[in-house]
Amino acid sequence: MIDSHGRNIDYMRISITDRCNLRCRYCTPEDLSSIGHCEILRFEEILEICKQAVKLGIKKFKVTGGEPLVRKGCISFLRSLKSMPGVEQVTITTNGVTLKDCIDELEEIGIDGINISLDTLNPKTYEEITRRNEFSRTWDAVLAAQASKIKTKINCVLLKGVNDHEFFNLVNLAKDYDLDVRFIEIMPIGYGKGFEGFNKNDLLALLAEKYPDYKLFIRRGYAYRGAREVLEDKTTKLTPQPGGYKMTSFDERMERMYNFYVAFDIDIDTDKQELHINAFSSNDMC
Repeated sequence: MIDSHGRNIDYMRISITDRCNLRCRYCTPEDLSSIGHCEILRFEEILEICKQAVKLGIKKFKVTGGEPLVRKGCISFLRSLKSMPGVEQVTITTNGVTLKDCIDELEEIGIDGINISLDTLNPKTYEEITRRNEFSRTWDAVLAAQASKIKTKINCVLLKGVNDHEFFNLVNLAKDYDLDVRFIEIMPIGYGKGFEGFNKNDLLALLAEKYPDYKLFIRRGYAYRGAREVLEDKTTKLTPQPGGYKMTSFDERMERMYNFYVAFDIDIDTDKQELHINAFSSNDMC
């Protein structure tokens, strides 16, 4: 499927429910009302939409919510979607609260990836952010997921004055466990307007302060989702500037692309003194 800009679209996100078992302060109010079951699509209807999407060239699906695992029948739906002819990849985004109970089934289905939302490693901070005391269940799910054969990724939103002091502890999860860590900018809409987050330059400043002599490698795996264009690594230095840090040796095209990045996967090689960052635009978020 080619859009009006000539881009090949092969990826679709599906929200199967608006319900969630957490109440993250930057996302939803405590007294959030839910849409009635009679007002949302049945799984059979969603699968039919997916079938038609495959005919148009969609090959990869991300299942989200709300919290998708709270909807009864989610696992059966994932099984049907994964086995649909023409579907190459099915991944799921979850807060992890009930994930541990279904890890074995997800592995048996052959789910291709799990993104777990986790903004802190501190139980008290977790409860402050989510309004729920579910850190231990979520952390158990993280351990179970990374121990499985399923590719696991942590999605983290850094908030100033809330969890920013945990930045490097969260980064180190990628070193200590078999998983990736992705930092996502907070959306400045709705309840997110009440929080101050970190953008790409903020994160680079934090990295520069801790690793001032490290080389920085930034890779954008593709210019847009369909093209899968590989852009070679750009080696640069983090140079102090008024108000923050600037990346030097960035070519014009890369710098122009960089302005659209809203998320980063970060890896630190202390032996080689290198920082490796995979950067993603909002269209790359999978």
